[in-house]
Amino acid sequence: MQASAWGPDVTVDPYLSGGVTDVIEAPDGSLVAAVADTVPNDGTLISFHLSLDGGMTWTPASYTVPGNGVSPRVKLVKSATAFHCLFLDGITVKVFTPGTGVTGSYTDYDAEEFDAVMTPAGWLYLYLQLPGSNSIRRAGSNDGGVTWTGNSASVTSTGSIPRLSISPGDTVVLNYYGPVLADRPKSKVRSAFYTESSPGTLTPGTFQDVITDVTVDKWHYTSAIHGGRVWFLWEQGPIGGRTLWYRLSMDNGVNYGTAHQVVGGAGQDVADLRAIAHAEMGGTRLEVVHATYTTPGGMDPTQDLLVHHQVTGAAPDVFSTAAPISGHAPLDLPVNDSPGLVALTGGGVGVLWPGHTTPDADLFWDTGGVPTVLPELTDGMHARIIGPVTDALQLGYAMSAASDWTLMDATGRTLRNGMLPAAEQERIVTIEVRDLRAGTYLLLLQEHDTRRTLRFLKE
Repeated sequence: MQASAWGPDVTVDPYLSGGVTDVIEAPDGSLVAAVADTVPNDGTLISFHLSLDGGMTWTPASYTVPGNGVSPRVKLVKSATAFHCLFLDGITVKVFTPGTGVTGSYTDYDAEEFDAVMTPAGWLYLYLQLPGSNSIRRAGSNDGGVTWTGNSASVTSTGSIPRLSISPGDTVVLNYYGPVLADRPKSKVRSAFYTESSPGTLTPGTFQDVITDVTVDKWHYTSAIHGGRVWFLWEQGPIGGRTLWYRLSMDNGVNYGTAHQVVGGAGQDVADLRAIAHAEMGGTRLEVVHATYTTPGGMDPTQDLLVHHQVTGAAPDVFSTAAPISGHAPLDLPVNDSPGLVALTGGGVGVLWPGHTTPDADLFWDTGGVPTVLPELTDGMHARIIGPVTDALQLGYAMSAASDWTLMDATGRTLRNGMLPAAEQERIVTIEVRDLRAGTYLLLLQEHDTRRTLRFLKE
Protein backbone atom coordinates (compact mmCIF):
# COMPACT_ATOMS: atom_id res chain seq x y z
CA MET A 1 0.00 0.00 0.00
CA GLN A 2 1.25 3.47 -0.91
CA ALA A 3 -0.01 6.76 0.50
CA SER A 4 -0.79 9.62 -1.87
CA ALA A 5 1.37 12.66 -2.45
CA TRP A 6 0.68 15.57 -0.15
CA GLY A 7 -0.21 19.11 -1.10
CA PRO A 8 2.02 22.16 -0.67
CA ASP A 9 2.81 23.61 2.76
CA VAL A 10 0.17 26.23 3.61
CA THR A 11 1.28 28.87 6.12
CA VAL A 12 -1.10 29.07 9.08
CA ASP A 13 0.90 31.36 11.36
CA PRO A 14 4.38 32.97 11.29
CA TYR A 15 4.90 31.00 14.54
CA LEU A 16 7.79 33.16 15.69
CA SER A 17 6.90 32.32 19.29
CA GLY A 18 7.18 28.53 18.88
CA GLY A 19 4.39 27.58 21.31
CA VAL A 20 2.65 24.21 21.56
CA THR A 21 -0.22 23.62 19.12
CA ASP A 22 -3.16 21.38 18.23
CA VAL A 23 -5.79 21.18 15.47
CA ILE A 24 -9.31 19.81 15.12
CA GLU A 25 -12.12 19.60 12.59
CA ALA A 26 -15.04 21.28 14.35
CA PRO A 27 -18.57 19.83 14.18
CA ASP A 28 -19.49 22.41 11.50
CA GLY A 29 -16.65 21.19 9.25
CA SER A 30 -14.31 24.13 9.80
CA LEU A 31 -10.69 23.56 10.84
CA VAL A 32 -9.45 25.15 14.06
CA ALA A 33 -5.80 25.48 15.09
CA ALA A 34 -4.82 26.45 18.64
CA VAL A 35 -1.41 28.02 19.33
CA ALA A 36 0.04 28.75 22.76
CA ASP A 37 1.40 32.29 22.86
CA THR A 38 4.97 32.48 24.21
CA VAL A 39 5.31 36.25 24.46
CA PRO A 40 5.09 36.94 28.22
CA ASN A 41 2.64 39.49 29.52
CA ASP A 42 1.09 40.41 26.15
CA GLY A 43 -2.43 39.58 27.34
CA THR A 44 -2.89 36.47 25.15
CA LEU A 45 -2.42 32.93 26.40
CA ILE A 46 -3.89 30.95 23.46
CA SER A 47 -4.65 32.20 19.94
CA PHE A 48 -6.70 30.45 17.27
CA HIS A 49 -6.70 30.23 13.47
CA LEU A 50 -9.62 29.11 11.30
CA SER A 51 -9.98 27.55 7.85
CA LEU A 52 -13.34 27.31 6.10
CA ASP A 53 -11.97 25.75 2.90
CA GLY A 54 -10.33 22.54 4.04
CA GLY A 55 -7.01 24.14 5.00
CA MET A 56 -6.32 26.03 1.77
CA THR A 57 -6.43 29.38 3.58
CA TRP A 58 -6.29 30.35 7.26
CA THR A 59 -7.30 33.48 9.15
CA PRO A 60 -6.93 34.48 12.83
CA ALA A 61 -10.07 33.77 14.84
CA SER A 62 -11.96 36.60 16.50
CA TYR A 63 -11.56 34.91 19.89
CA THR A 64 -8.51 34.20 22.05
CA VAL A 65 -7.84 32.95 25.56
CA PRO A 66 -6.65 36.02 27.48
CA GLY A 67 -3.86 35.76 30.01
CA ASN A 68 -0.16 36.09 30.64
CA GLY A 69 2.58 33.53 30.92
CA VAL A 70 3.18 30.55 28.63
CA SER A 71 1.01 27.43 28.48
CA PRO A 72 3.08 24.25 28.06
CA ARG A 73 0.16 22.06 26.99
CA VAL A 74 -2.83 22.55 24.65
CA LYS A 75 -5.44 19.94 23.62
CA LEU A 76 -8.52 20.33 21.39
CA VAL A 77 -11.47 17.95 21.83
CA LYS A 78 -15.00 17.84 20.44
CA SER A 79 -18.46 16.36 20.88
CA ALA A 80 -21.07 16.01 18.16
CA THR A 81 -22.09 19.65 18.66
CA ALA A 82 -19.19 21.68 20.09
CA PHE A 83 -15.43 21.82 20.44
CA HIS A 84 -13.27 22.83 23.40
CA CYS A 85 -9.67 23.85 24.09
CA LEU A 86 -7.98 22.49 27.21
CA PHE A 87 -4.78 24.16 28.37
CA LEU A 88 -2.54 24.64 31.36
CA ASP A 89 -2.67 28.08 32.95
CA GLY A 90 0.13 27.85 35.48
CA ILE A 91 -0.76 24.67 37.36
CA THR A 92 -4.50 24.74 36.60
CA VAL A 93 -6.18 22.83 33.77
CA LYS A 94 -8.74 25.10 32.09
CA VAL A 95 -11.28 24.49 29.34
CA PHE A 96 -12.26 27.22 26.87
CA THR A 97 -15.38 26.81 24.72
CA PRO A 98 -15.27 29.19 21.73
CA GLY A 99 -18.97 28.69 20.96
CA THR A 100 -19.99 30.19 24.30
CA GLY A 101 -16.88 32.12 25.34
CA VAL A 102 -16.98 30.31 28.70
CA THR A 103 -13.79 29.10 30.41
CA GLY A 104 -14.08 26.42 33.06
CA SER A 105 -11.38 25.27 35.49
CA TYR A 106 -10.53 22.00 37.17
CA THR A 107 -9.63 23.01 40.72
CA ASP A 108 -9.70 19.77 42.72
CA TYR A 109 -6.01 19.14 41.96
CA ASP A 110 -3.15 21.10 40.43
CA ALA A 111 -1.41 19.73 37.34
CA GLU A 112 1.93 19.85 35.57
CA GLU A 113 0.80 17.60 32.67
CA PHE A 114 -2.53 16.33 31.34
CA ASP A 115 -4.39 14.72 28.48
CA ALA A 116 -8.10 14.54 27.68
CA VAL A 117 -10.65 12.91 25.36
CA MET A 118 -14.33 13.58 24.71
CA THR A 119 -17.23 11.37 23.63
CA PRO A 120 -19.72 12.40 20.91
CA ALA A 121 -22.29 12.86 23.69
CA GLY A 122 -20.08 15.50 25.33
CA TRP A 123 -18.47 13.70 28.26
CA LEU A 124 -14.98 15.07 28.81
CA TYR A 125 -12.47 12.75 30.52
CA LEU A 126 -9.37 14.40 32.00
CA TYR A 127 -6.20 12.64 33.22
CA LEU A 128 -3.64 14.82 34.97
CA GLN A 129 -0.24 14.42 36.58
CA LEU A 130 0.13 16.28 39.87
CA PRO A 131 3.01 18.77 40.20
CA GLY A 132 6.29 17.49 41.62
CA SER A 133 4.99 13.94 41.88
CA ASN A 134 4.29 10.81 39.89
CA SER A 135 0.62 10.76 40.82
CA ILE A 136 -1.95 10.61 38.00
CA ARG A 137 -5.64 11.27 38.67
CA ARG A 138 -8.74 11.39 36.49
CA ALA A 139 -12.02 13.33 36.45
CA GLY A 140 -15.02 13.95 34.18
CA SER A 141 -17.26 16.80 33.03
CA ASN A 142 -20.36 16.93 30.82
CA ASP A 143 -20.60 20.72 30.45
CA GLY A 144 -17.30 21.67 28.87
CA GLY A 145 -15.34 21.79 32.11
CA VAL A 146 -17.58 24.22 33.98
CA THR A 147 -18.43 21.59 36.58
CA TRP A 148 -16.75 18.24 37.22
CA THR A 149 -19.42 15.72 38.15
CA GLY A 150 -17.86 12.60 36.57
CA ASN A 151 -16.26 10.02 38.85
CA SER A 152 -12.88 11.20 40.13
CA ALA A 153 -10.23 8.68 41.09
CA SER A 154 -6.54 8.04 41.55
CA VAL A 155 -5.00 6.20 38.60
CA THR A 156 -1.48 5.56 39.90
CA SER A 157 1.08 6.99 42.32
CA THR A 158 3.99 5.85 40.13
CA GLY A 159 3.20 7.36 36.70
CA SER A 160 4.11 10.30 34.49
CA ILE A 161 3.07 11.88 31.14
CA PRO A 162 -0.46 10.46 30.62
CA ARG A 163 -1.55 10.06 27.00
CA LEU A 164 -5.09 9.10 25.93
CA SER A 165 -6.93 7.71 22.92
CA ILE A 166 -10.65 7.02 22.59
CA SER A 167 -12.59 4.69 20.30
CA PRO A 168 -15.79 5.76 18.51
CA GLY A 169 -17.60 3.58 21.04
CA ASP A 170 -16.86 3.48 24.74
CA THR A 171 -13.19 2.53 25.23
CA VAL A 172 -10.46 4.87 26.50
CA VAL A 173 -6.81 3.77 26.26
CA LEU A 174 -4.24 5.29 28.65
CA ASN A 175 -0.44 5.16 28.34
CA TYR A 176 2.12 6.55 30.77
CA TYR A 177 5.68 6.15 32.05
CA GLY A 178 5.69 3.98 35.14
CA PRO A 179 7.20 3.20 37.51
CA VAL A 180 9.15 6.38 36.84
CA LEU A 181 12.95 6.14 36.99
CA ALA A 182 15.31 8.99 37.77
CA ASP A 183 16.21 8.89 34.05
CA ARG A 184 12.56 9.12 33.00
CA PRO A 185 12.88 8.17 29.29
CA LYS A 186 14.27 4.78 30.36
CA SER A 187 11.16 4.00 32.41
CA LYS A 188 8.74 1.28 31.42
CA VAL A 189 5.62 2.42 29.57
CA ARG A 190 2.27 1.08 30.76
CA SER A 191 -1.10 0.71 29.07
CA ALA A 192 -4.60 0.53 30.53
CA PHE A 193 -8.07 0.59 29.06
CA TYR A 194 -11.31 1.94 30.51
CA THR A 195 -14.88 1.23 29.43
CA GLU A 196 -17.58 3.87 29.73
CA SER A 197 -20.05 1.72 31.64
CA SER A 198 -22.47 4.66 31.85
CA PRO A 199 -22.18 8.33 30.86
CA GLY A 200 -19.57 9.90 33.14
CA THR A 201 -18.37 6.59 34.58
CA LEU A 202 -15.18 4.89 33.38
CA THR A 203 -14.61 1.33 34.57
CA PRO A 204 -10.93 0.33 34.52
CA GLY A 205 -9.79 -2.84 32.78
CA THR A 206 -6.34 -4.38 32.41
CA PHE A 207 -3.17 -2.47 33.37
CA GLN A 208 0.01 -3.86 31.84
CA ASP A 209 3.55 -2.99 30.75
CA VAL A 210 3.76 -2.51 26.99
CA ILE A 211 7.47 -1.56 27.02
CA THR A 212 9.57 -3.33 29.63
CA ASP A 213 13.14 -2.54 28.50
CA VAL A 214 14.62 -0.05 31.00
CA THR A 215 17.97 0.18 29.18
CA VAL A 216 16.69 2.23 26.21
CA ASP A 217 15.14 5.68 25.94
CA LYS A 218 11.47 6.05 24.99
CA TRP A 219 10.23 9.47 23.81
CA HIS A 220 6.89 10.27 22.16
CA TYR A 221 4.41 7.40 22.62
CA THR A 222 0.75 7.10 21.65
CA SER A 223 -2.10 4.67 21.10
CA ALA A 224 -4.70 4.73 18.34
CA ILE A 225 -7.89 2.68 18.68
CA HIS A 226 -10.65 1.81 16.21
CA GLY A 227 -12.65 -1.25 15.28
CA GLY A 228 -11.34 -3.31 18.20
CA ARG A 229 -7.72 -2.74 17.17
CA VAL A 230 -5.22 -0.75 19.24
CA TRP A 231 -1.89 0.27 17.78
CA PHE A 232 0.64 1.36 20.41
CA LEU A 233 3.54 3.28 18.85
CA TRP A 234 6.67 4.84 20.30
CA GLU A 235 10.08 6.36 19.52
CA GLN A 236 13.00 4.40 20.94
CA GLY A 237 16.73 5.07 21.28
CA PRO A 238 19.02 8.01 21.98
CA ILE A 239 18.33 11.42 20.46
CA GLY A 240 20.09 11.37 17.11
CA GLY A 241 19.33 7.67 16.62
CA ARG A 242 15.66 7.21 17.49
CA THR A 243 13.60 4.50 15.71
CA LEU A 244 9.83 3.95 15.43
CA TRP A 245 8.21 0.82 16.91
CA TYR A 246 4.70 -0.56 17.45
CA ARG A 247 2.71 -3.30 19.16
CA LEU A 248 -0.78 -4.34 18.05
CA SER A 249 -3.81 -5.42 20.06
CA MET A 250 -6.76 -7.01 18.25
CA ASP A 251 -9.05 -7.01 21.33
CA ASN A 252 -9.34 -3.35 22.45
CA GLY A 253 -6.08 -3.37 24.39
CA VAL A 254 -6.52 -6.53 26.46
CA ASN A 255 -3.60 -8.37 24.81
CA TYR A 256 -0.74 -7.08 22.65
CA GLY A 257 1.44 -8.83 20.08
CA THR A 258 5.20 -8.64 19.88
CA ALA A 259 7.09 -5.41 19.20
CA HIS A 260 8.11 -4.59 15.63
CA GLN A 261 10.24 -1.79 14.24
CA VAL A 262 8.57 0.37 11.58
CA VAL A 263 11.39 2.65 10.42
CA GLY A 264 14.75 4.02 11.51
CA GLY A 265 18.33 2.95 11.37
CA ALA A 266 21.86 4.16 10.78
CA GLY A 267 21.97 7.84 9.94
CA GLN A 268 18.30 8.45 10.80
CA ASP A 269 16.56 10.03 13.78
CA VAL A 270 12.79 9.47 14.07
CA ALA A 271 10.87 12.02 16.16
CA ASP A 272 7.64 14.02 16.60
CA LEU A 273 5.26 11.04 16.50
CA ARG A 274 1.48 11.44 16.17
CA ALA A 275 -1.10 8.79 15.22
CA ILE A 276 -4.88 8.45 14.88
CA ALA A 277 -7.18 5.62 13.82
CA HIS A 278 -10.50 6.29 12.09
CA ALA A 279 -13.16 4.95 9.76
CA GLU A 280 -12.26 5.31 6.09
CA MET A 281 -13.71 3.59 3.02
CA GLY A 282 -15.91 1.41 5.18
CA GLY A 283 -13.12 0.02 7.34
CA THR A 284 -10.44 1.03 9.83
CA ARG A 285 -7.37 3.04 8.91
CA LEU A 286 -4.36 4.08 10.98
CA GLU A 287 -2.59 7.33 10.12
CA VAL A 288 0.96 7.83 11.43
CA VAL A 289 2.98 11.04 11.11
CA HIS A 290 6.57 11.56 12.25
CA ALA A 291 9.73 13.44 11.37
CA THR A 292 12.84 11.75 10.02
CA TYR A 293 16.07 13.73 10.42
CA THR A 294 19.18 12.72 8.50
CA THR A 295 21.46 15.79 8.60
CA PRO A 296 23.29 17.51 11.48
CA GLY A 297 20.98 20.20 12.83
CA GLY A 298 17.97 18.73 10.98
CA MET A 299 17.35 21.77 8.79
CA ASP A 300 17.71 20.45 5.23
CA PRO A 301 14.21 20.50 3.63
CA THR A 302 15.20 17.84 1.08
CA GLN A 303 16.51 15.32 3.64
CA ASP A 304 14.90 16.25 6.98
CA LEU A 305 11.24 15.48 6.43
CA LEU A 306 7.83 15.11 8.01
CA VAL A 307 6.38 11.86 6.62
CA HIS A 308 3.16 9.85 6.69
CA HIS A 309 2.34 6.12 6.87
CA GLN A 310 -1.01 4.37 6.52
CA VAL A 311 -2.23 1.01 7.77
CA THR A 312 -5.59 -0.62 7.05
CA GLY A 313 -7.64 -2.65 9.49
CA ALA A 314 -7.64 -5.51 6.98
CA ALA A 315 -3.82 -5.69 7.12
CA PRO A 316 -3.02 -4.12 10.52
CA ASP A 317 0.67 -5.09 10.49
CA VAL A 318 1.44 -3.66 7.04
CA PHE A 319 2.69 -0.06 7.11
CA SER A 320 2.79 1.87 3.85
CA THR A 321 6.06 3.30 2.63
CA ALA A 322 6.69 6.78 4.00
CA ALA A 323 5.08 9.56 1.95
CA PRO A 324 6.86 12.94 2.36
CA ILE A 325 4.61 15.68 3.68
CA SER A 326 6.86 18.68 4.21
CA GLY A 327 8.43 21.20 1.88
CA HIS A 328 10.28 22.70 4.85
CA ALA A 329 12.40 20.95 7.46
CA PRO A 330 10.24 20.26 10.56
CA LEU A 331 11.13 21.48 14.02
CA ASP A 332 11.99 18.76 16.54
CA LEU A 333 9.38 18.91 19.32
CA PRO A 334 9.54 18.08 23.03
CA VAL A 335 7.44 15.25 24.52
CA ASN A 336 4.71 17.70 25.60
CA ASP A 337 4.02 18.61 21.96
CA SER A 338 3.56 16.83 18.61
CA PRO A 339 2.17 17.63 15.15
CA GLY A 340 -1.58 18.12 14.97
CA LEU A 341 -3.27 15.30 13.03
CA VAL A 342 -6.94 15.12 12.03
CA ALA A 343 -9.07 12.86 9.82
CA LEU A 344 -11.09 14.99 7.40
CA THR A 345 -14.78 14.39 6.78
CA GLY A 346 -14.34 14.62 3.01
CA GLY A 347 -11.55 12.02 3.02
CA GLY A 348 -7.85 12.05 3.76
CA VAL A 349 -6.08 13.69 6.68
CA GLY A 350 -4.53 17.02 7.57
CA VAL A 351 -1.40 17.82 9.57
CA LEU A 352 -0.49 20.99 11.50
CA TRP A 353 3.25 21.28 12.18
CA PRO A 354 6.05 23.83 12.73
CA GLY A 355 8.82 24.07 10.15
CA HIS A 356 12.05 25.94 9.64
CA THR A 357 11.99 29.09 7.53
CA THR A 358 14.43 31.96 7.12
CA PRO A 359 15.17 33.33 9.64
CA ASP A 360 12.75 31.71 12.09
CA ALA A 361 9.84 29.25 11.77
CA ASP A 362 6.28 29.07 10.44
CA LEU A 363 3.31 26.93 11.40
CA PHE A 364 2.21 24.91 8.35
CA TRP A 365 -0.80 22.86 7.24
CA ASP A 366 -0.72 20.03 4.72
CA THR A 367 -3.54 17.89 3.34
CA GLY A 368 -3.17 14.41 1.86
CA GLY A 369 -3.33 10.81 2.89
CA VAL A 370 -5.87 9.46 0.41
CA PRO A 371 -4.40 6.12 -0.74
CA THR A 372 -3.60 5.57 -4.37
CA VAL A 373 -4.17 1.84 -3.86
CA LEU A 374 -7.52 1.28 -2.18
CA PRO A 375 -8.02 -1.51 0.34
CA GLU A 376 -10.91 -3.91 -0.12
CA LEU A 377 -14.18 -2.12 0.50
CA THR A 378 -16.08 -3.35 3.54
CA ASP A 379 -19.24 -1.22 3.30
CA GLY A 380 -18.99 -0.83 -0.45
CA MET A 381 -18.35 2.92 -0.54
CA HIS A 382 -15.42 5.32 -0.69
CA ALA A 383 -15.78 8.97 -1.73
CA ARG A 384 -13.72 12.16 -1.63
CA ILE A 385 -13.84 15.62 -3.18
CA ILE A 386 -10.59 16.44 -4.96
CA GLY A 387 -9.00 19.87 -4.71
CA PRO A 388 -10.74 23.26 -4.69
CA VAL A 389 -14.20 23.50 -6.25
CA THR A 390 -14.64 26.37 -8.74
CA ASP A 391 -16.54 25.71 -11.99
CA ALA A 392 -16.67 21.94 -11.52
CA LEU A 393 -16.60 19.47 -8.64
CA GLN A 394 -14.27 16.50 -9.03
CA LEU A 395 -15.46 13.45 -7.10
CA GLY A 396 -13.27 10.41 -6.53
CA TYR A 397 -15.27 7.34 -5.59
CA ALA A 398 -15.27 3.55 -5.41
CA MET A 399 -18.50 1.61 -4.83
CA SER A 400 -19.49 -2.02 -5.16
CA ALA A 401 -22.89 -1.06 -6.61
CA ALA A 402 -24.47 1.90 -8.38
CA SER A 403 -25.20 4.89 -6.16
CA ASP A 404 -27.48 7.94 -6.27
CA TRP A 405 -26.00 11.38 -5.67
CA THR A 406 -27.79 14.53 -4.53
CA LEU A 407 -26.29 18.01 -4.46
CA MET A 408 -27.79 20.26 -1.76
CA ASP A 409 -27.22 23.73 -0.39
CA ALA A 410 -26.32 24.30 3.26
CA THR A 411 -30.02 24.20 4.27
CA GLY A 412 -30.50 20.75 2.72
CA ARG A 413 -32.47 21.99 -0.33
CA THR A 414 -31.90 19.71 -3.33
CA LEU A 415 -30.26 21.46 -6.29
CA ARG A 416 -29.61 18.54 -8.64
CA ASN A 417 -29.08 14.79 -8.61
CA GLY A 418 -27.82 11.89 -10.65
CA MET A 419 -26.43 8.37 -10.52
CA LEU A 420 -22.91 6.92 -10.26
CA PRO A 421 -22.11 3.52 -11.77
CA ALA A 422 -20.30 0.92 -9.67
CA ALA A 423 -16.48 1.15 -9.61
CA GLU A 424 -14.22 -1.32 -7.78
CA GLN A 425 -11.18 1.02 -8.04
CA GLU A 426 -11.28 4.76 -7.58
CA ARG A 427 -12.97 6.56 -10.46
CA ILE A 428 -13.01 10.34 -11.01
CA VAL A 429 -16.18 12.07 -12.22
CA THR A 430 -16.95 15.75 -12.79
CA ILE A 431 -20.14 17.52 -11.67
CA GLU A 432 -20.72 20.99 -13.13
CA VAL A 433 -21.33 23.69 -10.49
CA ARG A 434 -20.47 26.78 -12.54
CA ASP A 435 -23.89 28.32 -11.94
CA LEU A 436 -23.77 28.01 -8.14
CA ARG A 437 -22.92 30.95 -5.92
CA ALA A 438 -19.84 30.78 -3.72
CA GLY A 439 -20.60 29.09 -0.42
CA THR A 440 -20.96 25.77 1.40
CA TYR A 441 -22.74 22.81 -0.20
CA LEU A 442 -23.39 19.15 0.58
CA LEU A 443 -23.06 16.12 -1.69
CA LEU A 444 -25.08 13.12 -0.49
CA LEU A 445 -24.23 9.66 -1.83
CA GLN A 446 -26.60 6.78 -1.15
CA GLU A 447 -26.27 3.11 -2.08
CA HIS A 448 -29.11 1.08 -0.55
CA ASP A 449 -28.65 1.55 3.23
CA THR A 450 -25.17 3.14 3.00
CA ARG A 451 -25.04 6.94 3.03
CA ARG A 452 -22.08 9.30 2.82
CA THR A 453 -22.29 13.12 3.02
CA LEU A 454 -19.43 15.29 1.81
CA ARG A 455 -19.26 19.00 2.63
CA PHE A 456 -17.43 21.35 0.26
CA LEU A 457 -16.86 25.03 -0.37
CA LYS A 458 -17.69 26.44 -3.82
CA GLU A 459 -15.27 29.28 -4.55
